[in-house]
This record gives sequence, C-alpha cells and structure tokens, in this order.
Amino acid sequence: MAIPIHDKTNTDIARLLLKMGIELLAVRAAVQRRECDYLAAKDFVLGNETLPWPYFILRDQKIFPKLTSVFNVEPDAREYIKSLGFDLYLHEVDDCQIFLFQYGEFLAAVSLSSRSIKWIPMFKEWGVSYVGCPHDFAHLHG
Repeated sequence: MAIPIHDKTNTDIARLLLKMGIELLAVRAAVQRRECDYLAAKDFVLGNETLPWPYFILRDQKIFPKLTSVFNVEPDAREYIKSLGFDLYLHEVDDCQIFLFQYGEFLAAVSLSSRSIKWIPMFKEWGVSYVGCPHDFAHLHG
C-alpha cells in the first residue's frame, strides 16, 4: 500500500480513515441496536464537503497502554490480525468518537464525530507525540 503522507490536502487518507471508522461504528450500532449519525463525516467521505478533515499521525508507542483494540473480544482473531500488521481502536473523548488505525508503524487518529480538535489535549496528557494533517493542521504538533 502506498499513501502520500504529506500532500497539500491529505483528503484520501482522511477519507479512508473516516470510511473505516464509520463502518466500524455502523456495525457496533447494529449490534447494540442504537442510532449513529455521523452526517458531516459521511458528507466528507462522499465528496459532498471539501473543507479539510483533520487527522493526526502518532509518532510513538506510549498510547497503546491507553487503548483497547476492537478485536479484543476475539483474542484468537486479534493475534492473527496483529500478525498481519494492523489493528483498529475506538476511543471516546468528551462525546467525540476517535478512531485509530494502525498499519505497521503507521498509526493515525481521527474524530468521527466532527472536525473539532478539542480531543487533542488527550495526547499531551498521555505524553504521546503527534503531527497534525493535512497541511492546514500541521501547526498542531506535540
């Protein structure tokens, strides 16, 4: 898989992260029989909205003790998935659903709820370094 990490908009990566996260939440909502509405994220994924959607590339491993893999419910499956080099995480911060995607050394986080970045202080509290993407959010780094 080849992805340009820093182009002008990083729209493709933001859309990919949002699409995976929305689909994951849709499955969870169906199992828990509750409604999930992520209209802004869906509009961005479908190309109906063109404003940049921020996501963050995490640069160290300090975050993992704070996260629980969505695959933990099936330990055997999780071991197999980890052996393939990826994992998925959901985390909630002040009503923001945060989706984290790990593929090898690449770890990115995105809010599925909105473009708000009010959840970013969580990284500083945890001592996790990060880089804001796309370019409009590059000044947000820790």
